Amino acid sequence: MPFYYAFTRPHTTSGTTLTVINVFRATTVASQPTFRLVGLYGLAKGSAAGGGALRVERSTGAASGGTAIAAPNGEAGVGMRRNPDAPTGMTTLFTEASTITSGTTPVTQLSVGFAQTGGQGGWVALEPDHAVTLKSGGAAASGHAVIQSLAVGVSIPVEITGEYNEF
Repeated sequence: MPFYYAFTRPHTTSGTTLTVINVFRATTVASQPTFRLVGLYGLAKGSAAGGGALRVERSTGAASGGTAIAAPNGEAGVGMRRNPDAPTGMTTLFTEASTITSGTTPVTQLSVGFAQTGGQGGWVALEPDHAVTLKSGGAAASGHAVIQSLAVGVSIPVEITGEYNEF
């Protein structure tokens, strides 16, 4: 049975229209369970009409940078356990508190839209093979993913939440 974790962060989209910002980076480590991103949500709190998107990007070369998240349970770099009896997560998560650089040959694998004026947009994997999966070991093509923001409006406040499991 997989264990479920979450990460969340208030974020402000770029001050320049239609400019991508790398917001989160996930990377696996050797001998950890497989990571599956099973949900991604964006709750905009802006006033500018238009749309925005959260995107999941994979690349042939490893992404780099970022600042390890501080989960509410005090375990730096990992998501918050959905079940308090679950073990500490093993996927390392980073935020854009310091710059995240995309890997080489990036490809967008998922886009989740949201209304800039308010309201939540979201995506949920319908079954295990529908999830964005990262294999253990942090290999460039299969062990890294970057979550990005993009909006027509400028400086739109967005609450971003991701859910994943490890099995």
